[in-house]
Amino acid sequence: GNQHSFKQSNHWIAPSAAAGLAVIVGAAAAARYTYASPRLSLCGTKVSEWTDSLSHYILTKHRSLVVVTFGLPLSFLWDVMLHARTVYVHALQSAPTQHRQKVAEIVEQIRARPPNTPMCTSRPGWMSISLSFRDYKQRWQAIRMHHLIDVLNVNVQHQTVHVEPFVTIGQLTKILLPMGYTLPVVPEMDDLTVGGLVNGTGIESSSHKFGLFHEMCLEYELCLGNGQVVVARADNEYSDLFHAIPWSYGTLALLLSAKLRMIPCKSHVKLTYTPHANRASYLQHFAKLCQEDSPMFVEGLVYSQETAVIMSGELVNARDVVASQRNGIGWWWKPWFYKHVESMLSSSSSSSSS
Repeated sequence: GNQHSFKQSNHWIAPSAAAGLAVIVGAAAAARYTYASPRLSLCGTKVSEWTDSLSHYILTKHRSLVVVTFGLPLSFLWDVMLHARTVYVHALQSAPTQHRQKVAEIVEQIRARPPNTPMCTSRPGWMSISLSFRDYKQRWQAIRMHHLIDVLNVNVQHQTVHVEPFVTIGQLTKILLPMGYTLPVVPEMDDLTVGGLVNGTGIESSSHKFGLFHEMCLEYELCLGNGQVVVARADNEYSDLFHAIPWSYGTLALLLSAKLRMIPCKSHVKLTYTPHANRASYLQHFAKLCQEDSPMFVEGLVYSQETAVIMSGELVNARDVVASQRNGIGWWWKPWFYKHVESMLSSSSSSSSS
């Protein structure tokens, strides 16, 4: 919630800063032609400061109002349009042909840039979940790659899915789940992209079994600094590049697509909560769950130095779900998940829900 709010703050601060700059520039221009520079310039500066102060006040003291009024409706519309486009493109199976055209355009941009010019993707900062300010994108050669947002192929026989780098986790799971499949590691934030999880890293409550996100990747399609396009796998001539791409943050090559492993999936997760009132107890329990023959999901929430709830989960079919234990945690009226888990501390034994 807070990350989303701050992301919106970064997005909404930009127009106010631009407005303040416009006032200053306008005042300076007027001063040049009317010879009233000191007073007019000072007036413009005060207006700019007032505008920035007002923006800062609204976005810090009343950011929930901004998020509810603008952020949530806009993000909902964005998700609906993106999902509709994904379903449409996947149904027409036009993504592979379009992908080749996109790659050709990217190669042309790279080869046309001035010699020895640093380059980066043109993905705007407001689309990132990070709060860092990426000013280097204003100085470097921005390569337009924002249109690489399609699922290229789902191969059920080989249990692989081929995607472009800006495909999000939410977008991908909406395609795979109705087919009865999922990724071995599914980071919990829908807006995380495959490209970001490959070039950076990703982890989730199934990582004790499957490792980090990049460890389920089978191949990368990459564009090198000279515009050459290569496919890197663990067993081909670019194996060193294949192993170097994770954690590289895009410094070695631009990711054009990735082929990921997928696994069969069931409709529900049976989650078992075990409360602990002793640190040694919950550490021992957590370590034991992560050994061989471990459950599909293992996670723990620590509420104090001595209290924690350790959770283990297994995939189950809908017919195996006990109706009284069904818990749709995604509904808007449900408590925050960590508060729901905290309520288990009042229980003296393990409990389950699906």
